[in-house]
Amino acid sequence: MHAMNIPQHVLDETRRRMRTVYAFETPDRLPFSYGVFEGRTDMTDKYAIAAFAANIYKNWKQQETEEDFKLELNHRVNNINKQYELFPYGDHDPGLDVNNFQEVLLLCLGTTYRILDDGTLEVDWAQNPMIHNVEKDGDKLVMGNYRNEGLVARLLAKMRYFAEHTDHKIPLRTFDMQAPLGMLMKLMDTDQFFMEFYDNPQTMKELLFKLADCIIDLLHAQEEAAGKGNLRGGLTVPEAPITLADDLVSVLTPELYIDYVAESNTRVFKAFGGSGTVHTCGPIWGKYLDAVLSVEGCINMNDIFIRADKSRTAADMLEIKKRMAGKMVYNTLLPLDIENFTVDFVKRLMDGGGVYLTDFGPKEVGLRLMDIIDRAAS
Repeated sequence: MHAMNIPQHVLDETRRRMRTVYAFETPDRLPFSYGVFEGRTDMTDKYAIAAFAANIYKNWKQQETEEDFKLELNHRVNNINKQYELFPYGDHDPGLDVNNFQEVLLLCLGTTYRILDDGTLEVDWAQNPMIHNVEKDGDKLVMGNYRNEGLVARLLAKMRYFAEHTDHKIPLRTFDMQAPLGMLMKLMDTDQFFMEFYDNPQTMKELLFKLADCIIDLLHAQEEAAGKGNLRGGLTVPEAPITLADDLVSVLTPELYIDYVAESNTRVFKAFGGSGTVHTCGPIWGKYLDAVLSVEGCINMNDIFIRADKSRTAADMLEIKKRMAGKMVYNTLLPLDIENFTVDFVKRLMDGGGVYLTDFGPKEVGLRLMDIIDRAAS
């Protein structure tokens, strides 16, 4: 078995603390997960480190063998262990990735793809949109024989291997988190996408429902591969097992989103216990927060836009917490230069639960943040 070196009592403590946060009760300490990435601290470093080692990465033209799966699993588990060794503080409940791109559903629908010179895969959607006539082309949204042939079947085989060779003790992350709205945009000409939401919003809603059903089908296939209860979204939150990345939440008016988009996310959540996470890189405060809050079944919101928005203040975060109190748990990345990250601010984030933080960067920054969080707890 490929095993994590994170002690069981650390995992248990993290899960207990998260349950407290989800019950909207004050935790003993603000939950905080931190990944150490030396050098630059932007998102590119995170993905570069999480990617396959050069001697493991196989060209997609080539069929992976069980030995390839073994090498990749070793790499990924070793990375989890290395992270714990570098930063054995804060909260740890990691999951295993089996894929490094986010357009798997498009492959299931028959979208073409290209193999680039470096062996990576590029899905062809912008040059060849599938949806031209929104009234007629919905019939094209049919899942192919992806469970038994092609690249997706290979990903499912890898997921089964990872689950079996970790004794189902490390959760497997879903390998496509895109929400119906983001997927629909990739199946249409961009200008048409926006115009149709104003000219034919009900038809667009019906297309979103069809895509939601496709997403549900793909998630069920992953659940079968990973094992019941062993599949998680981008965040390993047992209470919200499915994560939908709805990065386009702010490209429509909040009214359009609430009336024609939100229900498609709820449709997915209902197929997996009724609750889930909405992730967004787009702005959610102000009127767009109402759009996210309209997604029935969403009990966790993961927002990373704060990193790019240097105008965001501690007061803004506290206002979001106040508006979400008792309705939805708030998880956000913290900009390293956030003003007023003080003991008092952390105490106010802790009060009444409902908030947990994640971040990544140099070890010394994580230690500084951890020290403030510990002092707030004591």
